[in-house]
Amino acid sequence: MSHSIDELNAIVVFQWESISDAFDKSNLFLGNGFSISLCNKLSYKSLFDKFKLTASSELLKVFSDFNTNNFELIIQILNNTEKVNEIINNISNKIEPLRDELRDGLIKTVQDNHPTHSEIYYPQLRSLGYELLDFSDIFTTNYDVFLYKSILQVISDFRDKKQEDPFIDYFYEAANPTELKFSNSNPYSSARSIYYLHGALFLYVYRNQRSTYKLRRLEQLRLEYIQLIRREIENNNFPIFVAEGHANDKLSTINNNSYLSFCASKLQTSFRNITFYGFSFSEPDKHIVNFANKSHAKQVAISIYKGDKTLEELEKESSFFRNTFTNKDVVVYDSETLFHSLRSF
Repeated sequence: MSHSIDELNAIVVFQWESISDAFDKSNLFLGNGFSISLCNKLSYKSLFDKFKLTASSELLKVFSDFNTNNFELIIQILNNTEKVNEIINNISNKIEPLRDELRDGLIKTVQDNHPTHSEIYYPQLRSLGYELLDFSDIFTTNYDVFLYKSILQVISDFRDKKQEDPFIDYFYEAANPTELKFSNSNPYSSARSIYYLHGALFLYVYRNQRSTYKLRRLEQLRLEYIQLIRREIENNNFPIFVAEGHANDKLSTINNNSYLSFCASKLQTSFRNITFYGFSFSEPDKHIVNFANKSHAKQVAISIYKGDKTLEELEKESSFFRNTFTNKDVVVYDSETLFHSLRSF
């Protein structure tokens, strides 16, 4: 359903161009709508929602009885159960099949939903990466590699010109050819920081150290990113991502991981205004709203997707956004007017 700019202005939904000056160099928060704009295969709510469609009732009961959607927690529980059985000499043939199903099911879910290297249109990601330079720090709840790939295109260009990296995600210390370790220090004072608030498919934890590392794809290894992820999961090392259904459960997972809690603290202590793009503000992500409300930002800009919504529906939704933040000045804008790269490719 098409609405004129005047009609949208009447219900206080602005074009990005008309508010961009007020949010120049604001922080940017990217929700699932960002990923969907680049690949509609990523329109699932979470990996667990997709995974449970083919999981056995027995495995789903394990998740249900432990009241979690956390893959990593369940694999730890299965491993611990197997170890206890060995200690007390209790023979059970059920643990290994469940663990194999969990591992293989997650691999299949990732492969079915995440685009391969050849399916990613890099000119669009490079163009998008340069648009991201209009913002300061970037926060995201997406699990996929699109943001990472996008900023890599720009970083590569800057390095070719012998310029300082314009983005940093705090993973720069090489542990081996395919792993970068997390450090909470920033060697690039002017760089924009990237924070994966809900983890990502390429973030993992060293079991012996509990420290976080990031996978990196090297061209000379001729390995797809998906292949690297598969290799980790086959070794029973599951990616860090927050897939729990309730905000309190998500918050608990964030607080129990040093990298995720680091990201959350950065959002809560920021003084910059925030531009939200593609974020739904649903009940399971209420903790994100709380983080933003605790920040020192004075204004937040929130995107709204028009789709085939009526003016009344858009007005109701924008009113909800304005009531979401208790101590911020809220501006609502048309999502289709922010990133030129998402409209022109």
